[in-house]
Amino acid sequence: GDCGIPPLRLRSGQALAQKAAQDGAPGVILAALKWPTRKPFLRAFFLKCNAVRVLTFDAGGTTVDATFLQTATLTQVTTAITAVGALGAAAFGLVDASKVLPGLIPSSGFGFIRKLVMQLAPASGSVPRGSALAVPAITDTLHANWVNGMALADQKSIAKTLIKLRLNADTAPDLATLTGVDKGVLTSVAEKLANGEVMSSPEMDTYGRFDVLLATFIDRAFQKADQRYRTTAKSAACLVAVVLAEAAAYFLRMLAANGHPIWHNVGMAALVGLIATPLAPIAKDLATALNTAAKAMQSVKR
Repeated sequence: GDCGIPPLRLRSGQALAQKAAQDGAPGVILAALKWPTRKPFLRAFFLKCNAVRVLTFDAGGTTVDATFLQTATLTQVTTAITAVGALGAAAFGLVDASKVLPGLIPSSGFGFIRKLVMQLAPASGSVPRGSALAVPAITDTLHANWVNGMALADQKSIAKTLIKLRLNADTAPDLATLTGVDKGVLTSVAEKLANGEVMSSPEMDTYGRFDVLLATFIDRAFQKADQRYRTTAKSAACLVAVVLAEAAAYFLRMLAANGHPIWHNVGMAALVGLIATPLAPIAKDLATALNTAAKAMQSVKR
């Protein structure tokens, strides 16, 4: 605001600034001038008074923008929030587009599911090679569903169905060991399922516990995989958003002046990129909430 800045002159005789705003208006420097960096107290004074905005630094001095710092309006704030959120959404879109490149972000976390398949569906002579229930086929099916973004509940349901279809007299002992049920009873269940026979009450109870424990086993692996994917995707989206923000600032010629980098703008672009990703899901709601709050305050003020 008005810091009482009088006209100043340096030893060189060059006029540095003069007060141009009255009645509490922000101080204004009328021309883009330089003052030597050996006079840091002047720089601190003007910045403290919000009189000027520093653009760049070099050996000769500090370039000053000949404008005053305006207080941001609500419209400007909501517009900025929406724009930053859009940047985050664009970064997520680019990360999602990486699905065309195998083995990158979309496959992140699938290692937990692959390990699950190796545990629950080990190689067995009773399962022919090349069949839809062989380990490679199950892995390919689950990986395709994972990369294509099928609902997590549907993926887990398909995984459980494929594992249960492998249940027979040969695979039952290993599955019983993994799920903690009785081997003999589960083997008997597998034989009766294959022959279409009616199970006894203890066998139905064992089969029910096997089903629940198998679902828990599968759910744990998929939750770990999903958490790994989300963390990786968010981190990648943050990096993409930072690159996009820095690129935009570069093309707007905000990152350098007179051949010297403007570190303030470099840092600001990086900050915008970093907050874009977490802000993207709530940007619209946050902007709407601010506008609603402003209307509420205006109605109360009246």
